[in-house]
Parts: sequence; C-alpha cells; structure tokens
Amino acid sequence: MYLYLSNNEKLELLKTQELEICKNKLLFYLGTVKKNTLKLVKKLLPISNIISIENDNCITPIEWQLGHISHFYIVHTLDLLNTKNKLHFNILNSYIKQIEKQYNIDFYEFFDSFKTPRHIRFSKIICIKRLIIIYKSIIKILHNYIKISKIDSIDNYLIMLSILHNDMHNENFIFSYYNLQNNFLDSMIHISISNNSKEPPVKNIFIDIPKGFLHQGQDINENRLVFDNETPSFLIRINEFKVSKYPITEFEYLDFINNDGYINSKYWSQNGLDWKNENDIKHPLYWFNISGIWYRKHFNNIYKIGSNLPVCNISWYEAEAYCKWKNVRLIKESEWEYLSTNLGRSLYPWGNQEPNANICNVNNVNKFCENVNLYESGNNIVGVSQLIGNIWEWCAEDLYPYNNFTMDCIYKEMSYPFFGKKKICRGGCFAVSDFLIHSKYRNAQEPDCQIQFIGFRVCLNST
Repeated sequence: MYLYLSNNEKLELLKTQELEICKNKLLFYLGTVKKNTLKLVKKLLPISNIISIENDNCITPIEWQLGHISHFYIVHTLDLLNTKNKLHFNILNSYIKQIEKQYNIDFYEFFDSFKTPRHIRFSKIICIKRLIIIYKSIIKILHNYIKISKIDSIDNYLIMLSILHNDMHNENFIFSYYNLQNNFLDSMIHISISNNSKEPPVKNIFIDIPKGFLHQGQDINENRLVFDNETPSFLIRINEFKVSKYPITEFEYLDFINNDGYINSKYWSQNGLDWKNENDIKHPLYWFNISGIWYRKHFNNIYKIGSNLPVCNISWYEAEAYCKWKNVRLIKESEWEYLSTNLGRSLYPWGNQEPNANICNVNNVNKFCENVNLYESGNNIVGVSQLIGNIWEWCAEDLYPYNNFTMDCIYKEMSYPFFGKKKICRGGCFAVSDFLIHSKYRNAQEPDCQIQFIGFRVCLNST
C-alpha cells in the first residue's frame, strides 16, 4: 500500500510503467480535453447562475470542479514532473497565491475532493476567470514540456493520468448541463411537446452466449494507461447464459411503469424500497405524467415516452426492480467483459480497432444517446449491440478489487475509498471520449445514482 511516499519514491515505483504514446497523439489528447473543458464551462455558467444547484446532491459548483481539475494536474502531474525534470511555473504559483489571498483559502485543500465535503464547496465561489487562467497556464506548461522534452513512459503515465481525469470531469459537466437545463425547463410557462419517431419498437431478442474462458482485467502495458482497479489480469470461466441484444429501451421500461412497477413493493429490494420511499421516487428522473401519458424532459423540449432510445438516468435500484418484475437479472461484470472482448478474442466487441464515432456513440458527437439499433458495425461476433458508448450499463456486483490488487502510487483515491459502496457500470456513454473508454475500464457509481447516463441490459441463465 502506498499511503505516504515522497515524489522520488513515487517516480521510482513508476519505472515499471511501459506506456508509450507518441508526442503528436499526447498533444492531441491534451488539446482536445482543454477545448472541451473550456467550451463546457462557458456553456454551463449562464444557466448555473440562474438555477441553484446547491440542493441537488449530485452536482458540484462549476467553479469548484474547474479548480479541482487544476488541482489534480498540479498535484499528480506537474509536481512530479518538476521533481523529475525541473519545470518553471512561478507564474502559475503567483496566480494560486492571489486566489488564496482574495478568498482566504488553501488552494490545495479546498480543491481536494477528499478534504472538502460537497456542502463546503458552495461556501467559496471563486472567480471563474481566475480559475480559467490557472487551467490554461497548466495546459500551456504541459504542452511546452511535451514539445521540448524527451518523453518516456513515466511522463506518458503522469500526463495521461491527468488528461483522463480531466475527461471524466468533462462528462460530469455534460450531465450537469443536462440536469440544469431540465430544471430550467420546469420554470417555463409555455412548453412545446415534440413527437418521437414513429418507428415501431425494436425486438430486443435474447442471444445465446456459449461458455468459455476470459482473461478478465489487464496488466500494465504499453498501449493504454491502466487504472489500479483493472489489475491484475486473471483467468475466469464463463458459463452459458442468454443476454438481451440491446440495452432496455424506453418502450420496454414504460411497460414496467404501466404495470405498477414503482407501486408494487414486491419488485424492490429493501435497500431499493428505502431509497424509493425516502426520496419519493415514483418514476425515472426527468419523466412525468400528464393525464395518464408519460413524457420525458430533454433540454428545451418535452418528448412523449415511447422510443427505441435506451432508457437512461436509471439508478441501480430501478434496474434491479425492473429485473425482478421481468424475471430476468442484471449482467455480471465478467459476462459483460466477455461480450465486450468478443468472447475473449479481441480488444473490443468489433475487433481490435480503437473506438471512434463511426463504430459507437462517443465523444459527445450526438449530444445524447441514440436508438439501440444503430451502430450495428460495433456489434460483437454473436450480434450483441452497443456494448461500448451510448449509455453506461449497470452490472450486478459491487465494486471490489481483483485478487492481488495493488493501489496506484499516484492516484490512490481512484478506487479503494469506494470498494463495497458503489455498483459496477461498464462500457462508457455518448459523453465520454474514445481515448478514455475500453472493454476493461471499470466505472462504478452509488446505487441511487440517476444523474449519470446509465442504463442496463438483462440476462437469463441457460437451462
């Protein structure tokens, strides 16, 4: 366990890294995440100033998030690069001191997510212009470092770690924007109701999956950054099972609601029932009923429910209740990875080609999820669709470490604080970048999480 290490000790441990990324690609990732961050912050600020977000227990102030992203870059990347190869960031330090003096804060404590609880983050709303200057300064330092330095695997790891963390928060900005826009819609007097596509419901068939073996997880390699909860790789036997070709759609979930799914307590676990009753949950987030007809809020429109979009913004408890009602089960994490690696034969469902927006719905290209029967070129060998992108998919299990887990020496808080508390979700969604998501990536969220773009597909045991 690496709880208290000096920078030199951390750098010594990082000598085992093998990550190889060419300079042009690293600069592209850095430029892409910067562009997306600044665009999203600019988009969010006007509406976040109109709508109070303090009462929403899932959203953090936009200003705090941007400061936290910068904090991560400094603590987990710049400080270590400075120890390894001297950097010059006196101007950056002066910007930080100005903020500390003006707002009477310790920058490194206030923007540390494990030292500053959520309710305290609202106590100091820092000038966004100052935070943008700090963020841009960090990106500029890294850009220059990449261009003029002889980059090795340690550099690649440290820089890529902060880029991926930044991208995770860009997804947070996107679902925050969606949530705030839908809250703003509540205050509008005149609302237009848009018609959905008149396309008939797709037939969400069950596909038979043969038994086999899977090397679940991964070990340190040269192709991508490996997070600690993905390691080490181990061999596991997968039994035969049946899985839905697509994630559960709005059409399918509407049947659950119309058949008293939220009313009948027999479909809900005790934890799910407690959550539902304590929070007065009667339907999915952003859904509402007028005269017996269900609608969904979506940015500046309201849609009548009934589409082949995957149902999303669904908590694990809601997915669990649907499965109990339908007499099916959630997919196991190992089963999901088996499907997403083409039954253990390739890096992705479709083969070894890296994800892109032609194969799967990623990079926020479409600004929302798409119908489940699209992106057929991304199907796996047995025809299971949309395993990567579009929506995250809940799995049955809690997040726990793999056997022989070793905490990352740099990003210690990536996983261990959440073991046994969060539920696994896999596959990414439309709001993540193609360089973040892959078939081994393990995400996890609290079982009551609705704000993220998470849905689910279902399974049956073979008889």
